[in-house]
Amino acid sequence: MNRAESLTTYPAGLSDKHEAAAWLGVSVSWLEKAAAAREVPHTKVANQLRWSPDHLRAIVEANEVQVWQPTATARRGLRAVG
Repeated sequence: MNRAESLTTYPAGLSDKHEAAAWLGVSVSWLEKAAAAREVPHTKVANQLRWSPDHLRAIVEANEVQVWQPTATARRGLRAVG
């Protein structure tokens, strides 16, 4: 499976921190810190962190960056510096 396919196919079942971090493309330590700070959704099973496909989808959607499109109003306020 290539990277493009892996981004559209969520892992089945619950993923551990290593699987979830690899799928998200982040470090395990980032994922652990974000979970400890309750910045990302997760489940605790027997004191171990786990991520469901819905959790991974929510993390991706929460960190989505929208493309900025200048409007005519925004462009009028720009001035050359110099």
